[in-house]
This record gives sequence, C-alpha cells and structure tokens, in this order.
Amino acid sequence: KRRWPWAIAAMLAVSLAVGAVEAYRVPTTAFYLLPGRMWELLLGSLLAVRPLPPVSRRLREGLAALGLTLIAFAVFCYGTNTVFPGLSALPPCLGAALVIQYGPATLTARLLSLRPLVGIGLISYSLYLVNWPINSSVHYLSLKDIGVPAIIAMTVTSFALAAFSWKYVEQTFRRKRDR
Repeated sequence: KRRWPWAIAAMLAVSLAVGAVEAYRVPTTAFYLLPGRMWELLLGSLLAVRPLPPVSRRLREGLAALGLTLIAFAVFCYGTNTVFPGLSALPPCLGAALVIQYGPATLTARLLSLRPLVGIGLISYSLYLVNWPINSSVHYLSLKDIGVPAIIAMTVTSFALAAFSWKYVEQTFRRKRDR
C-alpha cells in the first residue's frame, strides 16, 4: 500500500514528460493517445490513494478558489496557439485536483452548486457528444472563418440538443437500467 503512491507518481511523471514532448512533435498523437494523457487520470488516482493533507478552513477556501482560477485560466486564456495537451494541461488538471480535494464545504462548492452550473454538469456528456459534429459541420460548410452570430447559434443549438439528448436518451436508458 505504501508503494502505490510512488508507483503512480512515477508513471505520472513519465506520461507527463511524454505528453510534453509529443505535444510539440506530433500534436494529434499527443491529444488522442493515452501515453501522453495518462498522467491526467493518474493525477486523480494519486489523489485517491494519497489525499493532500488537511489544512485550515481559510487555506482550504484559498486552495479551492485557486483550483477554480486555474481551470478558468485555461478556459478563458488558452487559444488556437496554445500547445495542448502537454504542459498546458497542467493548470486545469491541478485546478481540478485542488477543487476535488479542498472544494467541499467552501465558497467554491457553493458557486459550483448554483442551479445553472449543475444543469450544465448534468448535460455535459451530451454536450460533449453534440458539440463537435455541429462545430465541424458549420466550419466545413462555411469554408471560411465564422462570425459571432454563427458561434452563438452553434452554442444555443448545442445546448438545446444536449438537453434534449440528456432528457430523452440518457434518462430513458437510466430508467430502464433501474428497473
């Protein structure tokens, strides 16, 4: 049991190094294949077998807020020139680890518990599934850069289809499984 964290940390370090190199050499491989992305899953595994130490309430609030800030940084500051995943995946992954470890019973948790954010979380898998086909189709059919109105239309359409899919596909299968 005592060796698990070390083994996981070693695999994490190797995978992160592979991902950092591959993100520059072969970006598609780095993005889609497991060797350079495995560290992201291993970070969660490491957190499960060796949680971060408990801290004071004030520090817990700060660390949870830092985690959310790291995620927001990636969402709002990464652009088309950001080499991703590689080392650019570190801020959002570390942010998620901080929110998971220190987030419960904090202001960050209350923020993430707001009804609209929970709703987005519920439909997130469906949103993941419908977003790229819509995005790809619009870009393919337009054959040029699209403007803000098209982006807004794609976003609204993606959310509408995701909500529909969540309600009538996901929930239908879940109800059948619960019987």
